[in-house]
Amino acid sequence: MIKPLSFYVDKIINDLKEKGKQSKQKGWAMSDIVQEVENQLGKDASELARKHMISDYESEYKRLNPVGWAKSQRLFPNK
Repeated sequence: MIKPLSFYVDKIINDLKEKGKQSKQKGWAMSDIVQEVENQLGKDASELARKHMISDYESEYKRLNPVGWAKSQRLFPNK
């Protein structure tokens, strides 16, 4: 069974986010993820990845208040 492109894009995004959270920097860069998606799946997939990541960011920010969002992103781990 063939899966839609969005399935593979989401899988790569989630894998790279998890690797980023476990890294020394404790984070990830959207541009790095989009570039990796483009390397693996092509230009169309990278545009889909970018839109998907921005959409997730906006929906998560709306769901949480700014302080709750910052804590969920570990932007200020000492506070």
